[in-house]
Amino acid sequence: MCIRDRIPGAADAFLRRAAKVIDEAKTLLLWRDGFDRADSLEVKNGWEEEGEIQGGAEAQIKQRSLLLEDPGKGGELEVFRSEKTAGLVRVEAALDVASAPGVDCGLMLARRDDRGTLRAWIGVWVGADGSVWYNYSEKGPSGELPLAPPVKMSGTEVVLALELTDEKEGLWTVLVDHKEVAQIKKKTLLRALSAECALTLYVKADSGKTYKAFVKWVRVFRRPKKEGGR
Repeated sequence: MCIRDRIPGAADAFLRRAAKVIDEAKTLLLWRDGFDRADSLEVKNGWEEEGEIQGGAEAQIKQRSLLLEDPGKGGELEVFRSEKTAGLVRVEAALDVASAPGVDCGLMLARRDDRGTLRAWIGVWVGADGSVWYNYSEKGPSGELPLAPPVKMSGTEVVLALELTDEKEGLWTVLVDHKEVAQIKKKTLLRALSAECALTLYVKADSGKTYKAFVKWVRVFRRPKKEGGR
């Protein structure tokens, strides 16, 4: 007997969620970038780069992956693309951080002001300690959640995901290797992200840190537009 069977109503809740996932899988629209293209110093395919430094941090297509690397100058390197929040269900990315020890590497949905300062965001990332962390904010760069226990990784490759599980209730789910590790309930976060936000892949490193982080693929799931609506 599993724990779920011993909790009243838990099995029903599990089955309802499973049925919802199966049903949505038949109707959701999928956008995917496998970065499966020729080596290039430009990422292309709708992605923009921020934080590149001559002789330092750089994003490029290499070995059929997105490579984020820095020979040691430090700072934050971002690759991002615009995503409408209407109909957004889930974003996920597959990372290989074997050659990126001691840095933060992850993905987030974010809105910045005209000066580039983070105003609202929700993110999940592999931390400098090799564990997975998550947080959000409607008030600027600093996360609003108390630090939760980190999620231990089983290796150096991981799939990180953020899912808007219930738009009406403002319920977000954080997933690591397709397993739910946390839920964040904040009704006003989606509005704070605005109608359009940036799906961002990033690395943050201290000066002197050398790293090579590979992103194998990115996937975005969304609901199709309703006839006569958005």
